[in-house]
Amino acid sequence: MCPRRRKEWIGIAYGAVFANFLLVSAAVIAMVLALVTHDFSVSYVAQVGSRSTPLLFTVISLWGALEGSILFWGWVLALYAFLVVTINKDRPGNLIPYTAMTLLCVSLFFGILLVGPANPFHVVFPIPPDGPGPNPLLQNHFLMAIHPPLL
Repeated sequence: MCPRRRKEWIGIAYGAVFANFLLVSAAVIAMVLALVTHDFSVSYVAQVGSRSTPLLFTVISLWGALEGSILFWGWVLALYAFLVVTINKDRPGNLIPYTAMTLLCVSLFFGILLVGPANPFHVVFPIPPDGPGPNPLLQNHFLMAIHPPLL
Protein backbone atom coordinates (compact mmCIF):
# COMPACT_ATOMS: atom_id res chain seq x y z
CA MET A 1 0.00 0.00 0.00
CA CYS A 2 1.40 3.40 -0.91
CA PRO A 3 2.34 5.75 1.94
CA ARG A 4 -0.24 8.35 0.92
CA ARG A 5 -3.06 5.81 0.95
CA ARG A 6 -1.87 4.52 4.34
CA LYS A 7 -2.07 8.04 5.82
CA GLU A 8 -5.64 8.36 4.56
CA TRP A 9 -6.64 5.12 6.30
CA ILE A 10 -4.89 6.16 9.50
CA GLY A 11 -6.77 9.48 9.43
CA ILE A 12 -10.04 7.59 9.00
CA ALA A 13 -9.19 5.32 11.93
CA TYR A 14 -8.37 8.29 14.16
CA GLY A 15 -11.64 9.91 13.13
CA ALA A 16 -13.47 6.70 14.03
CA VAL A 17 -11.90 6.75 17.50
CA PHE A 18 -13.08 10.34 17.98
CA ALA A 19 -16.58 9.56 16.65
CA ASN A 20 -16.83 6.50 18.88
CA PHE A 21 -15.93 8.59 21.93
CA LEU A 22 -18.52 11.26 21.05
CA LEU A 23 -21.31 8.75 20.40
CA VAL A 24 -20.71 6.66 23.51
CA SER A 25 -20.42 9.88 25.57
CA ALA A 26 -23.80 10.98 24.20
CA ALA A 27 -25.30 7.62 25.23
CA VAL A 28 -23.87 7.94 28.75
CA ILE A 29 -25.18 11.50 29.08
CA ALA A 30 -28.61 10.36 27.84
CA MET A 31 -28.66 7.56 30.41
CA VAL A 32 -27.59 9.82 33.28
CA LEU A 33 -30.30 12.32 32.28
CA ALA A 34 -32.86 9.50 32.19
CA LEU A 35 -31.74 8.39 35.66
CA VAL A 36 -31.79 11.89 37.15
CA THR A 37 -35.19 12.77 35.64
CA HIS A 38 -36.61 9.37 36.68
CA ASP A 39 -37.70 8.44 33.17
CA PHE A 40 -39.09 5.01 34.00
CA SER A 41 -40.00 4.40 30.36
CA VAL A 42 -36.32 3.44 29.90
CA SER A 43 -35.83 -0.16 30.99
CA TYR A 44 -32.56 0.45 32.81
CA VAL A 45 -34.07 3.32 34.83
CA ALA A 46 -37.08 1.16 35.68
CA GLN A 47 -34.67 -1.55 36.83
CA VAL A 48 -32.36 0.56 39.06
CA GLY A 49 -34.09 3.92 39.57
CA SER A 50 -36.22 5.18 42.41
CA ARG A 51 -37.68 8.58 43.23
CA SER A 52 -36.55 8.23 46.86
CA THR A 53 -32.87 7.62 46.03
CA PRO A 54 -30.51 10.55 46.75
CA LEU A 55 -29.05 12.28 43.66
CA LEU A 56 -25.49 10.92 44.14
CA PHE A 57 -26.72 7.34 44.23
CA THR A 58 -29.10 8.00 41.35
CA VAL A 59 -26.17 9.11 39.17
CA ILE A 60 -23.91 6.25 40.19
CA SER A 61 -26.71 3.82 39.41
CA LEU A 62 -25.22 4.07 35.92
CA TRP A 63 -22.82 1.26 36.84
CA GLY A 64 -25.10 -0.44 39.36
CA ALA A 65 -26.36 -3.24 37.09
CA LEU A 66 -25.21 -5.18 34.05
CA GLU A 67 -26.47 -3.00 31.19
CA GLY A 68 -25.35 0.28 32.74
CA SER A 69 -22.02 -1.20 33.70
CA ILE A 70 -21.39 -2.30 30.12
CA LEU A 71 -22.33 1.21 28.94
CA PHE A 72 -19.97 2.75 31.52
CA TRP A 73 -17.05 0.47 30.61
CA GLY A 74 -17.67 1.07 26.92
CA TRP A 75 -17.39 4.80 27.64
CA VAL A 76 -14.17 4.31 29.65
CA LEU A 77 -12.71 2.29 26.76
CA ALA A 78 -13.73 4.99 24.26
CA LEU A 79 -12.16 7.67 26.50
CA TYR A 80 -8.89 5.76 26.78
CA ALA A 81 -8.77 5.15 23.04
CA PHE A 82 -9.41 8.84 22.38
CA LEU A 83 -6.67 9.89 24.83
CA VAL A 84 -4.15 7.39 23.46
CA VAL A 85 -4.70 8.52 19.88
CA THR A 86 -4.78 12.23 20.73
CA ILE A 87 -1.62 12.18 22.83
CA ASN A 88 0.45 9.82 20.66
CA LYS A 89 -0.70 10.27 17.06
CA ASP A 90 2.44 12.13 15.96
CA ARG A 91 5.04 9.83 17.54
CA PRO A 92 7.70 8.58 15.16
CA GLY A 93 7.88 4.82 14.55
CA ASN A 94 4.26 4.75 15.51
CA LEU A 95 2.28 1.72 16.65
CA ILE A 96 -0.71 3.90 17.46
CA PRO A 97 -2.65 3.00 14.27
CA TYR A 98 -2.56 -0.66 15.34
CA THR A 99 -3.51 0.32 18.87
CA ALA A 100 -6.42 2.37 17.54
CA MET A 101 -7.59 -0.56 15.42
CA THR A 102 -7.42 -2.94 18.40
CA LEU A 103 -9.29 -0.55 20.69
CA LEU A 104 -11.94 0.04 18.02
CA CYS A 105 -12.44 -3.72 17.66
CA VAL A 106 -12.97 -4.07 21.41
CA SER A 107 -15.32 -1.06 21.29
CA LEU A 108 -17.22 -2.79 18.49
CA PHE A 109 -17.75 -5.77 20.80
CA PHE A 110 -19.14 -3.47 23.51
CA GLY A 111 -21.31 -1.75 20.90
CA ILE A 112 -22.75 -5.07 19.75
CA LEU A 113 -23.59 -5.92 23.35
CA LEU A 114 -25.23 -2.53 23.88
CA VAL A 115 -27.50 -2.73 20.84
CA GLY A 116 -28.25 -6.40 21.41
CA PRO A 117 -28.51 -8.42 24.59
CA ALA A 118 -27.45 -5.68 27.04
CA ASN A 119 -29.41 -2.73 25.62
CA PRO A 120 -30.20 -0.37 28.53
CA PHE A 121 -32.47 1.82 26.38
CA HIS A 122 -35.37 -0.60 25.79
CA VAL A 123 -38.76 1.06 26.19
CA VAL A 124 -40.96 -0.12 29.06
CA PHE A 125 -44.74 -0.15 28.68
CA PRO A 126 -46.72 0.36 30.78
CA ILE A 127 -44.48 2.86 32.51
CA PRO A 128 -44.10 2.02 36.22
CA PRO A 129 -44.65 4.88 38.70
CA ASP A 130 -41.41 4.07 40.56
CA GLY A 131 -38.57 1.58 40.57
CA PRO A 132 -36.81 -0.55 43.17
CA GLY A 133 -33.74 1.71 43.39
CA PRO A 134 -30.08 0.81 42.98
CA ASN A 135 -28.42 -2.20 44.50
CA PRO A 136 -28.38 -1.64 48.30
CA LEU A 137 -24.66 -2.55 48.36
CA LEU A 138 -23.90 0.63 46.37
CA GLN A 139 -25.48 2.69 49.13
CA ASN A 140 -23.73 0.86 51.96
CA HIS A 141 -20.57 2.99 52.00
CA PHE A 142 -19.26 5.85 49.84
CA LEU A 143 -16.30 3.72 48.70
CA MET A 144 -18.74 1.13 47.34
CA ALA A 145 -20.12 3.88 45.12
CA ILE A 146 -16.76 4.86 43.62
CA HIS A 147 -14.99 1.52 43.42
CA PRO A 148 -16.05 0.62 39.83
CA PRO A 149 -14.55 3.80 38.30
CA LEU A 150 -11.41 3.32 40.39
CA LEU A 151 -10.94 -0.16 38.96
